[in-house]
Amino acid sequence: MEGGPADASEPAEVSPEMITLWCKHLLIRTRLEQPAMRLRRIFGVWQRWRHPELCEIYAEPERLEEAMRRLIRPSSTPEAFDAARMYPFKAFSCLALHPAGGGV
Repeated sequence: MEGGPADASEPAEVSPEMITLWCKHLLIRTRLEQPAMRLRRIFGVWQRWRHPELCEIYAEPERLEEAMRRLIRPSSTPEAFDAARMYPFKAFSCLALHPAGGGV
């Protein structure tokens, strides 16, 4: 039928943004996550240079990591991990920084 719904046998069109997000998803919680983050920071130098007014926004990930390193202690409980609630993508980092090694 012309103009009807797409045939289920036809492959769906995938946007380049979806492919990028899928690749990022594969790197999370692997040994490649930290090197990929470093590369992202290196390649972002041009963007940061072009927009110095956004320096506070660009500095947020490093500042958040440093704050977590200073605040997470052996006595930290899951309820103390507000950063993990506010930034769900940081939950793994919180657990990795905890002295119990993810035992919370």
